[in-house]
This record gives sequence, structure tokens and C-alpha cells, in this order.
Amino acid sequence: MALKTRLVMRAAAALLCAALLAACSRVRLPESSLLRMFERSAGRIVYAGLDGNIYTMNQAGEDVRALTTDAGDSAAYYYPAWSPDAKRVAFVGYSKTDGQPPVAVFVANSDGSGLNRIFSDPDLRPFYLYWLPDSKRVSMLSGSARDNNYALDVVSADGGAAVSVGRGRPYYWAWAPDSSALVSNTGSRGQQPADGKLTFATVATGVDAREIGAPPAYFRAPAYSPDGKYVVLAVEDGGTDTLVLRDNESGKRQVLARTAGGAVAFEWSADGEQLGFLDGGPAEGGPLGTFSLFDLSDPESPVRSETVIEKVLAFYWDPAGERIAYLTPRVVPADAGEDGQRLLLSLSIMTAESQAVQEIANFEPAPAFMSQILPHFDQYQRSGSLWSPDSRYLVINAMHDGKPAVYAVDTTGKREPDFLMDGQFAFWSGW
Repeated sequence: MALKTRLVMRAAAALLCAALLAACSRVRLPESSLLRMFERSAGRIVYAGLDGNIYTMNQAGEDVRALTTDAGDSAAYYYPAWSPDAKRVAFVGYSKTDGQPPVAVFVANSDGSGLNRIFSDPDLRPFYLYWLPDSKRVSMLSGSARDNNYALDVVSADGGAAVSVGRGRPYYWAWAPDSSALVSNTGSRGQQPADGKLTFATVATGVDAREIGAPPAYFRAPAYSPDGKYVVLAVEDGGTDTLVLRDNESGKRQVLARTAGGAVAFEWSADGEQLGFLDGGPAEGGPLGTFSLFDLSDPESPVRSETVIEKVLAFYWDPAGERIAYLTPRVVPADAGEDGQRLLLSLSIMTAESQAVQEIANFEPAPAFMSQILPHFDQYQRSGSLWSPDSRYLVINAMHDGKPAVYAVDTTGKREPDFLMDGQFAFWSGW
């Protein structure tokens, strides 16, 4: 017992010395299993393993739990999404086995128990899942075998008949905080003919949809305020692309900004008092533009920050509503022996109150993150979080030894990113 006590005291002393050193010199600490052993739990990370199975783990890459075990030549699972209460995970399964649906949606408990197939349709191929805030239902975006449209459906997390909400291509949407309604953006101004439309739909007792009387500007996912009173949209107003705050009760629209005419994206802080805004260029792969903040503590008198950050690809509010993580591109020479250049992403943190910025990591993004999640980051952040629930860590999908890997990044910037596991499609639970 005395030996154990001395070891614990030495470990504690080592941690204290490391903390004091970091505070004094502001250097990054190397990855340390001792440090991770003493960390408090910060929720769980779900990811798709490179073997095609779905797993969860803690922020140290330990306590790994398999939600599926049968992936291989005949099956694979991707696109995991946490329920808001962090009790269950939904994901898409692909099968080549005769007699099984080629594409289906599954739900499992976070500990791997209770695996259940909740949806399949021979005409639909789900590829994006977004839980309703009530954690009881899952909305699904699917490709259709019948035409070129996407289909949006809602199904109970326990299974049963799906409810068709609408069809369109592209299709972006946001759920009201009480799960009773959604606002969607379908079609695109860039298509011919330009048939984009904005729609509100209630789903409490069937689907009752009505169009908003304004054509969409160049944007993707709408955004409800945390209290459900407002929604932010980008609309064409008198021939000008305009960012607006819409009162859901009265329908009144408050102009926030005239945009540059390219793709824009936006998201609320957790307290509903600030809005992050990315005013981007006309890129099909998503906006690359200037990031700024709106103070919406008084919705009648919005105030835009003077601080503007250039060349931002994507941004993510932390759960506390105090900091924003954002990504910017960085082109570097190719590795020795290779021609050309490499694209890295720089990860920085901005404090909302002071608007101070700290760069904390540079990484080579994994292909699935770069091609699927990043171009639609505003829609994906409605359904999944890169931040840990304690607002300390970010989960990053980067390359490691030539393979997609999951990293946990300490946003204090005092430690190097921790390699956790090979994998992709990684998201943090909300609890």
C-alpha cells in the first residue's frame, strides 16, 4: 500500500511540474499516456473503422466498443450520427448478401447493444443521417433510384413506417429545437432552371409544408436559433443576396448583411446571442471567404464585429458558445521525392468575446473529411459535433502513416494532437 501511495504521489508531482512548465513557457506538451490517464471523461467519439465497422471510444482512444462486428467482403457501415442525448448511434449499412437490403439504416445503443435495422427501401439509398432534437426519430437523406432527386424521410429510432417530408436536389434542412418543424432549402440558383425554394414544414401530426415568399440566395443549411424563435436564411432581395433573420411567429425579416454573392454559411452560438457568418466565394466545394460575428443579443439591432478573418473554409462553435474553431487552407511543398504541392488545413481557435486567435494544429485531411464533410460543414454541424461536450477537445480526421485516422486535439494548444485510432467519419457525443 505504501509503494502504491508513493507512486501516485510521484505521478501527481510530475503532472504538477508539467502544468507549471506549460503555464510558464507556453510550450506544447508531448503526447503522454500518463496525462491522458488522469483526464476526466469528455464524452465519447463514434467513428467508422477502416474495417467497415462502427465503433465508439473515449478521448484517449481507449474503452473501444464495437457497434457492429460483421463488416467485411459482404457488409460495411458508414455515416454514424449520435442521438442528441448520446444514448444511441444511427448509421448506414451496405450489404452484398443475397436477401438483404443493399442499403439500410441501423440504430444501436452506445455500448454496442440493441442493434436494430430501422429503415430500408429498394428505391432509396440513404447517405446522411440527422437525429431530431427529441432523440426519438432520425431524418434521412437518400438518393433515389427513380429520378435525380434526393428524398427526405423521417423514421422512429425504434423502427416502423417512414414519413416522407419532401424531395429535391440539393436538399439542406434544420430542425426546430422542439422537433415539431423544420426549415429546408432545396434546389439551387446555379441549376438550370433555377428552381430553388425555401420551405417550412411541421411534422407533429403529418407533414404540412408551406413555401417562404423569397427565393434562396447561394447557401446550404438554414439555422434555427436555440430558442426556436428565429431562423437565419440567405435570400434574394431586390436582386441582391441578403442574409436575414426571420421571426418565426410574425414572418418579419430583419436584414443582417448584404452578401458578396458567393456561397455563405452561418451558425448560432449555444446561448443564441451570437451568429458566426462565413461570406464565401462562388465555389461548388463550399465557401472559402471571410468570417465574422454578429451580436444578436438584441435581434432588433444586430451588430457585426469589426474583426474579419480571411480565407476560412469552415467554422465550428464550441458547446459553451465561447470559442470558434475554424479551418483555413495551407499549401506546402510535397514530401521529399514527390512532385507538386500538398494541401494542409490549419486549425485555429478564436475566442468570441475578445476575438483573439490562436493557431493550434496543421494537418493533412483524410479524403472522406475533405470530399464529403468539409464541403457541407454547415449541414454536418447540425447533425454532429467535432467538439467534445466539455469544450476542451476537437476530433479531427487526418492522415496518419498513409491512412485515415482519428485525432483528439487539445484546444488549449499546450499538447500535440493525440493519435487515437485509424478510422473516419468521427464525431463527438453531446454528453
